[in-house]
Amino acid sequence: RRPQTIVIDAKGAAVLPGFNDSHVRFIDGGLSLSAVDLKGAATVDAVQQSLKLWAGAHPSRPWIRARRWMDAQFMQAPTRQMLDAAVADRPVIVLSEDRRSAWVNSAALKRAGITRRTPDPVEGTIVRDRRGDATGVLRGAAVALVERMASKPAREDRAAALRAAVREANRHGITSVQSTGEAVEDFELYDEVPEVL
Repeated sequence: RRPQTIVIDAKGAAVLPGFNDSHVRFIDGGLSLSAVDLKGAATVDAVQQSLKLWAGAHPSRPWIRARRWMDAQFMQAPTRQMLDAAVADRPVIVLSEDRRSAWVNSAALKRAGITRRTPDPVEGTIVRDRRGDATGVLRGAAVALVERMASKPAREDRAAALRAAVREANRHGITSVQSTGEAVEDFELYDEVPEVL
């Protein structure tokens, strides 16, 4: 140690280099940060209230997206009617914490063309009631049936999502990532967004 050496006393805490996330959909993750966050919404009423508030604050958004839903926390099975009671005029898609399940309203099912006759996709399940109608819960590859119909975010929205993802990653000590599944045009965003450097 010399006089010009900067010393930081960590007071017994561990000091580690920045972490690397080796498998992440970085821009998609950033986009999800602008969705309705349902962490802590442990009842159907709480979910409905959160969705209603967000929908009222964003009347021009064609789709309502929510994240961090866990259906195991509810006493009753989620249904499209529960989401219809909160928002009926626009499609709603609520992604589970692991993004492998979705809870959608009737408008989302209609937009995706999911009916009683729609077959389950390979490695996916459209959960159905006793009559064979979709309940609004989709699992595995069935989630993509609705997600592919959702409006694609504009380029400026994807750039903002990239900035948000960088801030969130840095907040958790992540300083580098290997992102998967980005669109070709997204690579230009990585060059243009100064926060990435």
